[in-house]
Amino acid sequence: MKHLKLLLLTFGFVVNGVFSSFATDSTFTYDRVVGLELFNSLDENTKADFDKNIYNLPNSMVDLHKRKGGTLYFIDGQIPNYNDGASSSTFDDNVMGVCYQGGAHDNDIYIRIDKDLANTSYYSHYWRTISHEYGHFAYNNTLDDWTPDMRNKLSDEFNRVKDLDYKCYNESETFAHEYSKYVESESLVSEDMANLFRKVENMIAEEDSSITKAYNIDEARVENIVDHNDDMISNMFGNQSNINSEEDLDDIIISIFGDYQTNDVK
Repeated sequence: MKHLKLLLLTFGFVVNGVFSSFATDSTFTYDRVVGLELFNSLDENTKADFDKNIYNLPNSMVDLHKRKGGTLYFIDGQIPNYNDGASSSTFDDNVMGVCYQGGAHDNDIYIRIDKDLANTSYYSHYWRTISHEYGHFAYNNTLDDWTPDMRNKLSDEFNRVKDLDYKCYNESETFAHEYSKYVESESLVSEDMANLFRKVENMIAEEDSSITKAYNIDEARVENIVDHNDDMISNMFGNQSNINSEEDLDDIIISIFGDYQTNDVK
């Protein structure tokens, strides 16, 4: 995978040369993280395991997540189920991560930090949770633009693994689960799925790039308009420092357009 090195080490965490606190030399600043202290409470080995996936996520994926208003939350305890509209509701105890789609928490990612559960065999790949949830983000934000071939590839994979892996109980979960493996190593997924993930990552990168270009164009346009208006005002009215009162402005306008105050308006 030719991923850019993830400078989400902006939520990066250099532990023994790997990661443990916000990186300061990153070209990308991920400023939408809540509960970082919980992550830092994990043992060194678990944090190093998380690094295996975090480091390989594409920058454009994390960047687009932020641009779309997503926030990354590390929380202790059961994850709130905002999907049903009741803030008091929570997901089952075995849910370790969620990426919301729609509503007030659209694109928010919640990661449960539970040291006891993380050390059980049930969560042997606990550190894949982040890339799994970013997989959901990618799926949710690109699916409408998938080609029929892309949809068929995922459907084929789902039908192949649904009876082999309990985590793959629908196509969305199949995509996210396989993507978290792909982020770790392409060799862990089929070539068809690797090609699908490359296409989705390219779609994410293109959208992120188009937003960046639009932002830069808008910013440049505003600057050009301001500069143009400054020049126009200077050419029309001369040095604005000479305008000290409303009367001064009236005199300048009259010198250009005539005595508008004497014209009858009918």
